[in-house]
Amino acid sequence: MTDTFEIRLRIHDEAELYSPFDEERSTISDDAVDYIFRRY
Repeated sequence: MTDTFEIRLRIHDEAELYSPFDEERSTISDDAVDYIFRRY
């Protein structure tokens, strides 16, 4: 059995989810990744 849960992110602009150096928006920002790992 797998436990499921959700991690909520509050953002004002979708661009906040992505690395500012990635114009293609395919790399999640370090801040978002750090937050997800802390919550996990």
